[in-house]
Amino acid sequence: MKATLEFNLPEDNSEHLRAVNAGTAWSALYDIDTRLRSILKYGLDKDSSYEKELADIRSEINDALTLLGEI
Repeated sequence: MKATLEFNLPEDNSEHLRAVNAGTAWSALYDIDTRLRSILKYGLDKDSSYEKELADIRSEINDALTLLGEI
C-alpha cells in the first residue's frame, strides 16, 4: 500500500511544512514527555526551579511549533 500527499504550493505551504517536519516534531514531543516524566518521578535537580524548567519546556514546544510553521 502506498500513500501520496500532494500540495499546491505556495498556497499549501503551511500544510506541506507540517507533513515534511512531522517526524522531527514527534521527536521533540517525545523528548518533552520524557523530561516531564523524569521531573514527576524524580523531582527537580537541586540547581533548578520549577519556573526555569517550565520556561525551558515551553521553549522546546515553541521550537517544535516554529518548525511546523505555526509561529
